[in-house]
Amino acid sequence: MADSRERIRGPPRDGREGFTSPRQVLRRLMLLSEGRQYREAATVVGRLGPSVLRSVVAELPMDILIEALPHSTYLLESFFNRG
Repeated sequence: MADSRERIRGPPRDGREGFTSPRQVLRRLMLLSEGRQYREAATVVGRLGPSVLRSVVAELPMDILIEALPHSTYLLESFFNRG
């Protein structure tokens, strides 16, 4: 299980985000949120382009993040600052 956490949390080795679609970004954000790694998820959001960000925000279940307050504050704040 520790190996899977490292795989989720670890940054890409080549320095790029490596996401080719909003679906991949959404999946990554959900995995990080399930693991309560909200700061890492906020970092991912900070690296998104405007079009991908709009697509992800439209699909992200905000009710899950609101239920996780105050822990999810980092991630929610990153969405509000980028929006």
